[in-house]
Parts: sequence; C-alpha cells; structure tokens
Amino acid sequence: MGHWYGADVAVATGWQTAHPVMLLGGVRARAYLVHDHESEFFATSAHSLWAERTYSFDMFPIAGSEWLRDLLDERYGRRGTWFRFGVDHDVYRELPLERERDTVIFYSRDSTPRRAVPLGLLALDELWRRRPNVRIVLFGDDEPTKTTFPHQSLGVVSTAELARRYNQATVGLSLSLTNYSLIPQEMMACGLPCVDLSGGSPEAAFGRDGPVELAEPDPIALADAIEALLDDEPRWRRRSEAGLAFVADASWDSAAEQVEAGLRQALRERERSGLGAQP
Repeated sequence: MGHWYGADVAVATGWQTAHPVMLLGGVRARAYLVHDHESEFFATSAHSLWAERTYSFDMFPIAGSEWLRDLLDERYGRRGTWFRFGVDHDVYRELPLERERDTVIFYSRDSTPRRAVPLGLLALDELWRRRPNVRIVLFGDDEPTKTTFPHQSLGVVSTAELARRYNQATVGLSLSLTNYSLIPQEMMACGLPCVDLSGGSPEAAFGRDGPVELAEPDPIALADAIEALLDDEPRWRRRSEAGLAFVADASWDSAAEQVEAGLRQALRERERSGLGAQP
C-alpha cells in the first residue's frame, strides 16, 4: 500500500475484496460491484458468514441485475443501482448453419454448484429415456462429466465455437440458482431457445412468459420443458424470435454506462452525506 494515493471511488468487485476496500484511506466514496449473492456459494460456514456480512458494509452497491439490487435492499438495507449483462453480438449471432434436429446443449459446469448440474443431468436422463435418439451436448467443464446417457462433451471451448454450437442445436439448457447467467442471453442471440429455472433471478430477468422457457426445479418438469420445444415448432419459433428481440439492445457498452452511472451515484450520495473523503 506504499504507492496508494487515494481515489474518487474505490470499488470492491467480490466479497474477498470488500474488506481491503473498506480499509483504504483517501477515497471520496466506496462502491461494491455485486455480480451475485456470493454468500450462497458456500455451505453454512465462516466463508458464508464473511461473504454475507460484506453486503452490510458502507459501500454503494452496483448489482448485476434488478433482482440482485432488490435483494440487497430488502435483506441488507443497501439500496443501490443495477446493470444488465451485455452480449457480444460480434460473436453471438445467427449464422448460416443448419440446425440439427433433437439436439440439446447443456451448460454443465459442475465446478460451479449454483449451476445445478446434477438437476440438469437428471432432466436429461429423463429426456433420453423418453427419446433415445436425442443428441445431448455438454460444455463448460474441463473435467469429464459422468452421465447415465450417451453424450458429447466439449469441455471448455472458445466463444466462436460456442456460437457455432448454439446455431446448430435445437434447445439450450442453462440453470441458475442465484443471479441469472450470461449463457441464456448468448444462446438467444444465436436464435437458440433455452430452458432455465422458474422463480428467482431468471424469472425476474426474463419474465414469467418471456423469451426463455421456464420450469420448476424438478427433473420431470425440466424434461417436459425441453421436450415441448423439441416437439412444438410454433412454440420453438416464438421463443426463438422473442429471444432475438430480447437481447437486441443488450451490449457491454450499455452495461458500462450503467456501471458508470452507479459510480457517479455513489459519489453524489457520499457528498450529500457531508462525509467527503474517508480516512
């Protein structure tokens, strides 16, 4: 810290950085870029306690969704702003490729428990028992995924390869138990209808009957939702078109502008409080 000269706004970008930011001197305001409700990443433990306590710190929160902004306000009394995740439309877009019938692609990053991979695998096992000819593609984890059904495992692949796969698949599956994932928006930008969990952040972000097919966190319900998109062409088309429209104006430039607005709001609120630079 010998080279620290102060700042207009010091920003924490995760729970591990919140304590160091609170200890910084010579800053006019402190902000907290909250990407997810990180205390839920852990079982009940010292880590979950430490992460949760950071949300009550005197830092202006800039949350990665409206749902998350409201959670911080209602649970911790920290009202802030929010930003919408963007889409890189230079990569994730419709390509002149033919879709492969009965092909489901699943974000199976098992190293991230909030992605509910075991739940997704049970749903895909049910789908495969109903439709033995379904083609299942998994991606997102370097470690091979153990399954009860035949599948293709891509591992961790480039964004360009993902965009190609999204353009070839029939249905995408991406589950989130906390803040919504980038993956459904990137699938939608490629014209790929996708399935996520009802309730919580996904439903708040996409709407109860919006561009994403939502299902209860139950293997049978998820298999039903995937099968509905595989069998019902008008339904598939409606979700695909709604998804393209939903992400049309989602960009990282817009997200950056929203974050900048949050930083400016953090400064204004600190100045209104009359506290000025904090030692």
